[in-house]
Amino acid sequence: MIITDELKDEGVAREISRFLNQMRKDAQYNIDTKVNCYFHTSSSYLESILDRFSEMLQHEALLNFLEKKTISKPDINSDFEHEDMIVTFQLSQ
Repeated sequence: MIITDELKDEGVAREISRFLNQMRKDAQYNIDTKVNCYFHTSSSYLESILDRFSEMLQHEALLNFLEKKTISKPDINSDFEHEDMIVTFQLSQ
């Protein structure tokens, strides 16, 4: 089976979705609480994944939005790593 770039990108988006849902669990959010998600990355690749799969991520991780920005007092803050690239996520209610 040949893994296309599109399938690889979708796989990374699914990893991010699982990561965000684990962050929600670690922050002890109620299962149906929608939260705000902020991110920062210097990786154009990861930023493109977040942009292209934003709707899916918002739906699967119950996010009000996914915004490139950092905030001073998030409920939880965590780094997602893919290969040598990092994106820092922050969640808040």
